[in-house]
Amino acid sequence: MTITYQGQLTVLQGIPTSFPQQLLLHIASVAAADQAEPDLQMLPAKLQSLLDAYSDLFEPPTSLPPSRACDHEIPLIPGAAHVLVRPYRYPPKLKDEIEKQVQEMLS
Repeated sequence: MTITYQGQLTVLQGIPTSFPQQLLLHIASVAAADQAEPDLQMLPAKLQSLLDAYSDLFEPPTSLPPSRACDHEIPLIPGAAHVLVRPYRYPPKLKDEIEKQVQEMLS
């Protein structure tokens, strides 16, 4: 993963097992992002052969997907108003009890 750190693009890589388990993240400048090459030699041979066999699937898309017989859409009614309903409604007694307990916790 590449992030901007202290004004420079920095490549984040996984932590080798030689570091202590308590270490969550170690940031080190490995190489500039434009010079960074993915280290494919570190991948297991089976995974590398799978990536090579299906390399066309892992290329970035260059266009939209093809048009299909059925394009999915949500039909809208022209001029219809938005639905303004509160997502959660409580009975008045329960609402009063919740508000009372919240006020007790806040004070």
